[in-house]
Amino acid sequence: MMMDSMNLKDTGFKTNDELQYWDKCYWYLRFLIDTNRFGALGKNISKCKFLYENILTAYKLLNKEESSEDKIKVLDSIFYDTLFDKVKNDSKKFHAYVYLYDNLQVFLVDPKDYFVLALTIKELLLPTNEAIQNVPSNECVAFAKLYGKAILDSKNEKGLSNLIREWDIFTETIALNRERDLIVNLISSIRGRLQLELGQAEGSLNDHDMDVIISAISQEFERRTGQKRKQRAGNDLESVTQFIFDYFKIKTGGGPEHISTGLEVDNWIKDKNGYYIGISLKRTLRERWKQTYTTDTSILDRNRIKYVIHIINNDIDLSDAKLSELGSYRHLFFLADDSKVLEKYKNHIVTSKYVFPMSQLIVKIKEFMQ
Repeated sequence: MMMDSMNLKDTGFKTNDELQYWDKCYWYLRFLIDTNRFGALGKNISKCKFLYENILTAYKLLNKEESSEDKIKVLDSIFYDTLFDKVKNDSKKFHAYVYLYDNLQVFLVDPKDYFVLALTIKELLLPTNEAIQNVPSNECVAFAKLYGKAILDSKNEKGLSNLIREWDIFTETIALNRERDLIVNLISSIRGRLQLELGQAEGSLNDHDMDVIISAISQEFERRTGQKRKQRAGNDLESVTQFIFDYFKIKTGGGPEHISTGLEVDNWIKDKNGYYIGISLKRTLRERWKQTYTTDTSILDRNRIKYVIHIINNDIDLSDAKLSELGSYRHLFFLADDSKVLEKYKNHIVTSKYVFPMSQLIVKIKEFMQ
């Protein structure tokens, strides 16, 4: 094939065996935290400490006159023995570590590679883990509740549109600002510690290598915080519905519920006859189209589902077809009172039965509970 004869370097890509010492630290960070393939070694703090301490000690003690091949044999033996210490043979962890060890061999081709691996664990991975632990998860909700109570105290049901919209923005904003503080502090501390550590053994880093390291940390921090961010966004939206129902003294199931194999809601309420009223709050309906939709009315009847209520924060993707289709299967939509989409559909001959202003949410739910 033509690609086989093409020089990959000419395309702007690199293979792993073309990476320089500090280019590899990004892959060390990825591999060491990987749960699915490599057993999440990076989360085992005690083993990580033994690894970097043993490798760094051996690296500094090695005779400079020894050949690179002999140095690699010593360092690899120490790395292997430390990695598998107290790991039961043929266990799941053992096989994950074997796979990790094998995959790292393409990077560990020079004695300095072991030094960089050890410093990556000590000065990059473990501080990044600590920063990730400090990324907000549900802490922002406490502030949002104070704000939300003030809105409802002053505006009652008429404040629901603003509360839901601003709760989402507020929790996201303060969480992102916290993330920014964490990554700035992380980078600042890494610059100082790494230069100090290198100055004692290998000399200072040049600007390019420091750029490579900082970009690796930033990229990995963003990847890992992005995972927490998705979870936090869902939790924030679920928490606002619970806060609203608690405020208006409406008893709920208190959390996500898989009512059937084809239907999931964020919260639920029962009417006086034991029928479910499912509650789903999402930024857009697009986020949970398949999970909240079934055309099989027997599923609804069998699971005693009276209605599924969608509280929509961003209604830009709603359409005649979507509202009509879902509405015909007991789905109801509550939109911001000042929404242009609400204005369009509340007087529509078909959709008017399924679309309501947010300020009517509590009144309607109390009506549905009868």
